[in-house]
Amino acid sequence: MKWIFRLCVVLFLYQCGSNSDFKGKQIKFNNNWYFIKQDSVSQEVNYLEDFDKSNWKSVQLPHTPKIEPRIVNNQWQGISWYNKVFALNNSYRNKKLFIKFEGAMNIAEVWINGKKKITHHGGYLPFVVDISDDVEYTKENVLTVKLNNLDNPVTGPKPLEILDFNTYGGIYRNVWFISKNKVHITNPILENKVASGGVFVSYPKVTDTSAEIKIQTHVRNSDVKDAFVAVRNILMKDGIEVVSTSSEAQQFSTGSDKEITSSLIVDNPLLWSPDNPNLYELKTQVLVDGDVVDEEVHRIGIKTMKFVGQDFYLNGKKTFLRGVNRHQEYPLVGYAIGDNANYRDAKKIKDAGFDYVRLSHYPQSPSFMDACDELGIVTINAILGWQYFSQDEAFQKHVFQTARDLIRRDRNRASVIAWEVSLNESWMPEPFIDSLTTIAHKEYPGNQCFTAGWQSYGYDIYIQARQHRLKHYDDKLKKPYTISEYGDWEYYAMNAGLNQDSWGNLLQEERSSRQLRGAGEKGLLQQSLNIQEAHNDNFNTPAFADGYWVMFDYNRGYADDMEASGIMDVFRVPKFSYFFYQSQRDASHPQGAPMVYIANYWTPESTTDVRIFSNCDQVQLFLNGRNLGTQKPDVNRISNNLKHPPFTFKLNEFEPGELRAVGFIDGKKVTEMYRNTPKEAKTIVIKTDDRTQYYEDELYDLIFVEAMVTDTKINRIPNYAEEVKFVVSEGVEVVGDPIVRCEAGIASTLIKVHKRTKEWTIKVQSEDLKMEVSKTFADEKKYSKK
Repeated sequence: MKWIFRLCVVLFLYQCGSNSDFKGKQIKFNNNWYFIKQDSVSQEVNYLEDFDKSNWKSVQLPHTPKIEPRIVNNQWQGISWYNKVFALNNSYRNKKLFIKFEGAMNIAEVWINGKKKITHHGGYLPFVVDISDDVEYTKENVLTVKLNNLDNPVTGPKPLEILDFNTYGGIYRNVWFISKNKVHITNPILENKVASGGVFVSYPKVTDTSAEIKIQTHVRNSDVKDAFVAVRNILMKDGIEVVSTSSEAQQFSTGSDKEITSSLIVDNPLLWSPDNPNLYELKTQVLVDGDVVDEEVHRIGIKTMKFVGQDFYLNGKKTFLRGVNRHQEYPLVGYAIGDNANYRDAKKIKDAGFDYVRLSHYPQSPSFMDACDELGIVTINAILGWQYFSQDEAFQKHVFQTARDLIRRDRNRASVIAWEVSLNESWMPEPFIDSLTTIAHKEYPGNQCFTAGWQSYGYDIYIQARQHRLKHYDDKLKKPYTISEYGDWEYYAMNAGLNQDSWGNLLQEERSSRQLRGAGEKGLLQQSLNIQEAHNDNFNTPAFADGYWVMFDYNRGYADDMEASGIMDVFRVPKFSYFFYQSQRDASHPQGAPMVYIANYWTPESTTDVRIFSNCDQVQLFLNGRNLGTQKPDVNRISNNLKHPPFTFKLNEFEPGELRAVGFIDGKKVTEMYRNTPKEAKTIVIKTDDRTQYYEDELYDLIFVEAMVTDTKINRIPNYAEEVKFVVSEGVEVVGDPIVRCEAGIASTLIKVHKRTKEWTIKVQSEDLKMEVSKTFADEKKYSKK
């Protein structure tokens, strides 16, 4: 099968290279890699010459060096190697060939056929290798990558053992094989030119009736002869041309590069916003003597931003952004997740009621950014930084380069409103800040570039966590302001300052927002109450946005337990707080719907103060068919600023049976929810997370599976905590240990489904219940988002 795949690659590359109408091509280069871990850092090996496949593991990308346990107490660090063998047809002799890595942790060295091409520092941003002059056409080529994810003082952040998140390892994002003609659009990362390279799109003037789009296209002539080059730009909406323009042909001497600037005027543009994330396709073509020799398509969104005082205006409308922070970690596989998984994370954020995500504390995957563009999620885009600053010149130069590369990577994205070119919670000297903000404004000239930083000096936007604001807020500071984090640290260790590896002065466990899914009803209600209070308090500030900490539970280098302040756990199972945020989105919102959620398990141990989250005007509650009354939202000191405060029904005593909450808007019933007292555990219900394949070119997919223990009427048993075992059919793998303990009545696992698996079966076995249940799934319809 490996030789068949290799033959397919050769044939595909032959077709790409031999086509007389060839306009450039990029394909995922994720299959047929080999992987090996070095036994120790000091081990002397030469895997450039000693490549014995029998000692290496065959892998697909994205890949992690180690499947970690659910609680990561000792994340793997060390040196690993990757090898890929591929063949090229002779037609590629006249092409420019590149390999692009989206992310490889942390120090990457790359060789092609034994020739060293690059040493790249940093695991969160892309790098590109030009292999045009180093490949063979009469024999196979060998691409070798050496990775070192040990603590590094040049890249930072601070060492893993005192770090508040994990950095993991491996080639954990996509790798691309790119082929172009000799006259071609360049890559902005490889070119390393200020505000240049590739295609750069900006919007000098935008109104509801007209928009000017400025397009800078950087073209290089690598041919041995001069060329007369023109650029054509075609703006399309849903595949239909809206407007186009062509430049005059210019002479490019051999080896030269130039930037060609064009403008498009769009009448009555469909503007991009969180409510209406309208996207256009911009097709940029390079023509030589009238023939198209290169073509790139970029999805763009037309928008305009400004601040009036501390208020944020998007497309002329004053806007508040309710948001959340996100770490890109998945359980067991760390960072090694594909495009589908990234899209699902973004969709969960949007479905939870958020329109904004702070990308803490590093650049995140291009596919996650694609999803934010498409779903209407505003982002503040950040370079890597967390509680670490160094006077070392190499460190500072590296940080400056990450700021450049971040903007060059994401400058055309509709979702980005600000660049967090700041080292989070790391005190930075003012000249260092000046350098970062200057870089940002040079890389993105004009009035649509906003920098953000956690120090008030120098940045266009001041971002401050609520725990810092409570003691250090400066009401004389009148610049735009956002609350970067809230709802967690101020309830957990408010006296510990920035030393998050210090365990002194912690508040009592039951007051914390760090509540695991299995913490029980009381703990989950406390988390949601903390969030309600903090989010409500944020409206007493001039902040134009706030970001809860955090969307998903995650592991940390310095701690031996899970950081559990997420509104979904690490397996993306929602807690009560998820539904609080969902209730803050109006039912009439373009992405909204009427909702009501009973935040109570209704067991003998449950509180009789029944809290309900809803975006309805009124809620009516029934117990075993009896009408307990209709209420309006609770408006008090911790809810008076909320769009939709919760409802509380105070019952005299517990009575087993059925709770039914009915939501009304303008006097009409619009939604309802049932909650039944669970009885004895009798069966298991298998369900999977969203299985839609948003990207069709994935080699495998990672899908969450839940085994929910219920009574005979499918009511979950929230205190069930026994073990079950997952067994899967051919073409599917259980990632990690197949034996999983239930938490809050649910056993969660992660499965890997290979591309050609059209149908697959999951079995769940329980010794405690003396049963086995199974469910068969068919492949979902594919939707390509590229």
